[in-house]
Amino acid sequence: MNTHRRVGRTLVLALTLVGTGIAHAEDFALTVPVHLSYLMPPIQSGRIECLTASGSALNPQNMIGQGFIPFTIDSSTGRFDQNVVVRFNAESGKNPATATHYFCRFILSFTQANGIPRSFVYGWGSPATPETTGPFATKPGAPFVPWVTGPLP
Repeated sequence: MNTHRRVGRTLVLALTLVGTGIAHAEDFALTVPVHLSYLMPPIQSGRIECLTASGSALNPQNMIGQGFIPFTIDSSTGRFDQNVVVRFNAESGKNPATATHYFCRFILSFTQANGIPRSFVYGWGSPATPETTGPFATKPGAPFVPWVTGPLP
């Protein structure tokens, strides 16, 4: 089933995310413009994860579908400035038409000083009780918003 979804919110860390989307073959497609700058060279990639639910609270009982898309950060400039599209279908047995809300968060992947790769999930937990710290500080004065959430039209 194809549904058309249009979503808009702003997420700011050292980046800004705004989600909008129109589904094609998938039940859901959220286009997320990602604007990253001034990242340290060990930060090599990231990923945007989005979920849809049949209510404004995110829990396993009301989750309809989820998906993610990885992206690569230019380590020579510390920048990533592109739209990423997170496409996914409703889980088996779930009706995509019952989705009323979306939830998106981001993950940064980097190499530690000892050479071991690591990822950090901003917004680990739930939108109601997100983790508010991480290994990378935001620019002074930049708000920390680990989740982008809102109603689906």
